[in-house]
Amino acid sequence: MDGRLKYGIIGAGAMGRGHIESLEIVDGVNVVAAADPAPESLMATKAVCGGIRLYEDYRQMLQAETLDAVVVATPNDTHADIVCDVLGAGIHVLGEKPIANSLEGCNRIADAVLRSGRVFQVGLECRYAAIHQRMRALIKEGRMGRVRQLWCKSFRGPWELKVDQWIIKQSRSGGTLVEKKLSPF
Repeated sequence: MDGRLKYGIIGAGAMGRGHIESLEIVDGVNVVAAADPAPESLMATKAVCGGIRLYEDYRQMLQAETLDAVVVATPNDTHADIVCDVLGAGIHVLGEKPIANSLEGCNRIADAVLRSGRVFQVGLECRYAAIHQRMRALIKEGRMGRVRQLWCKSFRGPWELKVDQWIIKQSRSGGTLVEKKLSPF
């Protein structure tokens, strides 16, 4: 045993692979396993990160691996079930935003966090971005007047295709306001 924190990734698409690449440069961390039901995502992960163990079902990964933390980077409508299962296994979780795509899912996760005593954090990168923090400060200081409308365009292409294009289906993503909640105001 080398003393490094052992991470698992659930959701081996582009976002999951991005987390793997980021975690691989952190001292004291070792990504040991990834799970995804989509064969093409597992193959892409294997090509980039050949040394980790791959699973088609995250539940098999949770049973087979001794993990300190898991990153959940799956479609929004799967977050509640997966996060609750990981917390139930006694493992810390970083979940991609949103927490879930329903209030019921968010409440289930909140209850699971309390029961587990584990850390659950949501990856809200834009919430902490300097530009959003500055905008919030200007609004709070009254320097922008009353906010009546916000407009946002995300310039982060090229976009990777999602498995089954789940992100454009409101029933799976929760809709644009759930998927693209960018700022804290």
